[in-house]
Amino acid sequence: MRLRRHKDAAVALPLGACLIFTPPFMLTFDQVGRFLGVPLLLIFLFALWFVGICLAWALGRRLIAEIDEDLANEAASDQPQVGP
Repeated sequence: MRLRRHKDAAVALPLGACLIFTPPFMLTFDQVGRFLGVPLLLIFLFALWFVGICLAWALGRRLIAEIDEDLANEAASDQPQVGP
């Protein structure tokens, strides 16, 4: 069940990133203000990019861990039972 949710999130993450980086959404943050001499749009752009990379990394680690766990459970169930 968790694997299915993480697979769905793996599909939704790039789709959400594409939506966030579209010009109509990005232009809402195109303000005249600056932070330490850098336009706010650039700060927003790179902050979202960094968050997206971190989310993809965390999601990838969880997917790999769950796939490994499923494979280990499947291998354990395939072994013949030894005993009286």
